[in-house]
Amino acid sequence: MLTHAAWDRVLGVHHGFLDAEDCRAAPDWERVLAAHHLRIPLARPRQVHGATVLDADAMTPTSEGDAVVSTRSGVAVGILTADCVPVLLRDRGGRAVAAVHAGWRGAAAGVLEATLDTLAVRAGVGAHDVEAVIGPAAGGCCYEVGDDVYGARAVRAPAAFVPHRDRHLFDLRAAVEALARAAGLVRVARLGPCTICDLTYASYRRDGQAAGRQLSFIALT
Repeated sequence: MLTHAAWDRVLGVHHGFLDAEDCRAAPDWERVLAAHHLRIPLARPRQVHGATVLDADAMTPTSEGDAVVSTRSGVAVGILTADCVPVLLRDRGGRAVAAVHAGWRGAAAGVLEATLDTLAVRAGVGAHDVEAVIGPAAGGCCYEVGDDVYGARAVRAPAAFVPHRDRHLFDLRAAVEALARAAGLVRVARLGPCTICDLTYASYRRDGQAAGRQLSFIALT
């Protein structure tokens, strides 16, 4: 359990863990929140590795997307990861929060930029108003990728790639941070380790179909 609760007017950043069997048994994850005495609704999308951004107030159980924005207090927005990057965004003025699922495909498709655009339209929040936390994800120590990832035009972070054998090692969190800063964010923090080599975290790359998931969520209080 990793907890960072330094932000005012938000619940903080928490990573709950369920194994693969529990993921199937409790797809809504609200019992994870309840286990930590956070009894609030959770808006979580059906993730598809794209760039669709959803409004928490307009979601249904089948809504597909990879980011959720909320402007209402008492509603948590969250996403699941098991190597992809969880990004939690908070408006310093307390007008909105967002949770973003940024794998390499979503990052290449512009999910982070689309979320910032949605915050601007829905709540008048500019990038200079936003603080971001990047959570545990695949690190450059372990994450081998091929030419499909290296050649993705929108992953505009060449420093995040290191040649390795006939492939590359890719620091996915560094790439997402570079995209965030290029989009105008100046307050960006990283929490936690590489999910592949730290056995206390779920990793699809390491464990395949048996992998559990991390839940990352944020809410206005």
